[in-house]
Amino acid sequence: MKFTLHRIESLTCPAGKKDRLIFADAPRGFAVRVGAAAKADSLENKTFIVQYNRNGAKRRVALGGCASVALVDAIKAAKAVLGEAAQGRDPARERREKALQTKRQEAHDAYTLAALVDDWEKLHHARRRPSYARRAPSAVRRVFRDYLDLPAGDMTRALAVRALDALVRRGSPVMAARAGSYAGSCFEWAIARGVLTMNPFVRLPKAPEAKRARVLSDAEIAAVWRAAETMPTYGAIVRLLLLTGARRDEVAGLPWGELNADLSLWSLPETRAKNHVACVWPLARQARAILAAELRRNDNPHVFPGDRGGSFRSFVRRKAALDQASGVIDWTLHDLRRTCATGLQKLGV
Repeated sequence: MKFTLHRIESLTCPAGKKDRLIFADAPRGFAVRVGAAAKADSLENKTFIVQYNRNGAKRRVALGGCASVALVDAIKAAKAVLGEAAQGRDPARERREKALQTKRQEAHDAYTLAALVDDWEKLHHARRRPSYARRAPSAVRRVFRDYLDLPAGDMTRALAVRALDALVRRGSPVMAARAGSYAGSCFEWAIARGVLTMNPFVRLPKAPEAKRARVLSDAEIAAVWRAAETMPTYGAIVRLLLLTGARRDEVAGLPWGELNADLSLWSLPETRAKNHVACVWPLARQARAILAAELRRNDNPHVFPGDRGGSFRSFVRRKAALDQASGVIDWTLHDLRRTCATGLQKLGV
């Protein structure tokens, strides 16, 4: 058949068939595939194709819909495919491989570092301790914020070192070490899932970390205690840290359900313990008094509720206010754990 626009419009598919293939007189192998839904006087559901033989097997290449590709352009495209086949090439296979490569590249480009961290947070951290589940993804996003739009597979060792070195130069070697460790865990998780193939954070050089040994003196303890008494919620957390030697998030995230009826015993489950080991604290009289005051003050499921629901989290701003009120500086809440342990040793515990 000699193709014309009018003749192509008139083509239909016989009832009961999936499609129909009509070949043109020239060029050889040029055809129109007519789908079952095709109607006369319409170009819809009709597609230009070209067919050639390769090692005794038929190969077909789609050239576009008849409604969107001009007949003259379809003929040119068909001749180009046939010319490639005449040279010993396999145009259909080449186009499939190119389409697959394009699809892979698009998927690679779409899976950015931001998308990876989101998946890591939602899928991997669902059963981790809430404090770690918040801290680790947040640290990766913050430290590597300049690369969040970069495809995760394009994250290199050089880029990782550049971001971490910048943090060290700003005086935060500990944060740099932790962020590198978090990011390394994130990439290892992605590799285990078959999403990525390389971890640029493996064996990264780390700046030496100065091990903290800060222990508050008796005078400093007294000053912090007195200042903490004037600060609701946060001050209660600080005093309970001094009395128990527990970790910050263990105390701040304390639910009433972990305390017995008379507030004399605190049972920390392994799911909230940093070392995943359950612990039972007999609580001193002063600790029970702090808890009793909080019980009278709120009916929240958490002993120390946050401003926006959940448990207390506003540490940075409150810590600065406590330093100013107490006059004690250069210490962290974790130093209270060490201070408590040192004080107990002095008492012979």
